[in-house]
Amino acid sequence: MRTLATILAASAAMIAAPAVQAADIVAGGPVPAGYSFEIDGDITDGPVSASYGRTGIASGNFTDNFIFRIDQVGLGSGSISTILSGLIGSATDLDFTSVTFSNGTTTFPVEIMNSGGLESGGLANIPVFFGALNTLSVSGLSRGAGSYGGTLAFTPGPIPEPASWAMMLIGFGAVGSIVRRRRDDNVKVRYA
Repeated sequence: MRTLATILAASAAMIAAPAVQAADIVAGGPVPAGYSFEIDGDITDGPVSASYGRTGIASGNFTDNFIFRIDQVGLGSGSISTILSGLIGSATDLDFTSVTFSNGTTTFPVEIMNSGGLESGGLANIPVFFGALNTLSVSGLSRGAGSYGGTLAFTPGPIPEPASWAMMLIGFGAVGSIVRRRRDDNVKVRYA
């Protein structure tokens, strides 16, 4: 009987729980109502900055993915914060549950700090690679009309592309082979 009551309670909680709202916002694509994703600068020529965000988030859990590619290597930085226009716990209150940035090879978690109901965080000097799919993923809980916003910035830099790394390693191997071969040629054996 106790097990049946537990199952019924869990089922009722799942039915009452709000569905997760999820959206992918792609640079250069259509931006749904309530979202912003504006890029300034030439993605193929850098430097590039972008502002992003979402307003009027309905009550419940949400996950938003801001997706873009940069056609050069460099370093990326960014920030994010909630926008609270009422009291903590009011409809405009929003809590981040997870914010991450993926550069196509590594996912970097953003440490979120809470200061009087406003939450904010940021990352700096994240490597961004040529043609890689970059994703800023924002997950949280809105209490009915939550909002957040932030900025991203990209500066072209001297980070070698994966193909450049491979060419450097092949070059180092070739130089090492030549040095070793020369050392072997200089060894003279004398017999007594």
